[in-house]
Amino acid sequence: MTGKRVDLAALADEPRLADARVPRFATQGQAPVPVDQVAPNPLNTRIIDPSSPKITEIRNSIEMRGQLQSCTVVHRKAFLAIFSEYESAIGVAPFVQVTGGRRRVALQQLGKPIDISIKDELAASREEFVGATAAENFDREDYDAMEEAFAVQLMVKEAGSTAAAASRLNRTKTWVIQRTNLLKLEPKVQQMIREAKVPLRDVRSLHTHPSGKQVAVLRALLAQKKADDDADPTDNEDQPGPVPRPRATAAASAVRRLGGTPPKIAESLRSVLSPEELHTLSDLLRQ
Repeated sequence: MTGKRVDLAALADEPRLADARVPRFATQGQAPVPVDQVAPNPLNTRIIDPSSPKITEIRNSIEMRGQLQSCTVVHRKAFLAIFSEYESAIGVAPFVQVTGGRRRVALQQLGKPIDISIKDELAASREEFVGATAAENFDREDYDAMEEAFAVQLMVKEAGSTAAAASRLNRTKTWVIQRTNLLKLEPKVQQMIREAKVPLRDVRSLHTHPSGKQVAVLRALLAQKKADDDADPTDNEDQPGPVPRPRATAAASAVRRLGGTPPKIAESLRSVLSPEELHTLSDLLRQ
């Protein structure tokens, strides 16, 4: 400190240096574009209902606070380089949406432009694009199991195998197999899964039954479970007679759902477990 007074007015009049540089950590934002310049992602397996309460919630949030999170997109040319079969589906839009499908719909309803983030690296390969689409959806709590199943099916197709798809999605092979098995179920059962009317544990082996009988098998299973839940060993504790049947244990219920006998249980487990997992299970049962 020299004690010399600085003339702030003079500093304010100083011209900017011609070679001034923006710090490296600063980025230039992408200007919002009209929604019709962003084509919906044709590989998104999420069912987007424009009249759903969730869209209304997102729309209200955008009206109040603006679009807080940009939608990730790729250029049309980058997308068609790997998915040329979807050219008619995306039309002439210069961008294709990767994430933010519901935000796009909400903004379209509001007549507002959409904030985008261009990441053409996500279109480096078909597998990369499908994986990026699936990754966002799998993190959503309201992404139902059937939507997951169709996304997993796409991933298996592009990755080339169940093991490769499991690795790409950061899931186990068993999980991948269980999801793809859901696609073997009758449409009525699939709808029950979408509406959360039946837990997944009750349909994991249902695909082993012929189409046309699956609904009847499921109804019988649900009726038996209800009977087991309704059974109360204290109902007749003051009455003479046979001892009431106790509640079925979780293990007993699982055994019954798998077929009830060792051959049927083995058949059910072989349909969902890999050879390595079956070997591990066999070792554990012998201990």
